[in-house]
Amino acid sequence: MADWGASGRRDSYEYRLVDPFSLQETGESVDTVQGESKLSFNYYGDVIASGTIVTDADTIDDKLVRVYHTASVGGEEVTEVLGTFFADSSTATAKHHAVKRTHACYSTLYRHTEDSFVYDFARTAGTNIVGEMRDIVEADGGHLRTLPGIDAGKQHTIDIWFEIGSKKGEALRTICGWCGW
Repeated sequence: MADWGASGRRDSYEYRLVDPFSLQETGESVDTVQGESKLSFNYYGDVIASGTIVTDADTIDDKLVRVYHTASVGGEEVTEVLGTFFADSSTATAKHHAVKRTHACYSTLYRHTEDSFVYDFARTAGTNIVGEMRDIVEADGGHLRTLPGIDAGKQHTIDIWFEIGSKKGEALRTICGWCGW
């Protein structure tokens, strides 16, 4: 087992474009300015995750970007997805004929923080949890994608209920919290 706090650890980040309809990667990478992009996570905030991605003149406005983090130490390496983000707007700066664009980004979960249930959302014990989350996310055009390692067969042990007017994002966070996701 690796000591991830050991001296000599190397961290790298990769930014890949994602098709907003299928959530599949397009095969294109985004060239960024090393060490200048920033992400922050706020579990209870409206956007859950947000940040800035700084590119070498490339514009990624109105696109989806998936951010990967790879850590390696002592011959071991682990790669994880930090999130998939909408690139909303950008500003450009130029210095010595080099252009940098800073893109404001926010989590794809933002849409669910303002969307409310128009009917009570209830499921009985024994209901597949990923299936019920899919019902919430895909009810109005979203797509749910699970990553490897998620127990897609996990079921509720009790009945659940979110009343009409409850925020969908809060329901998703609550369900994930119950599951340790």
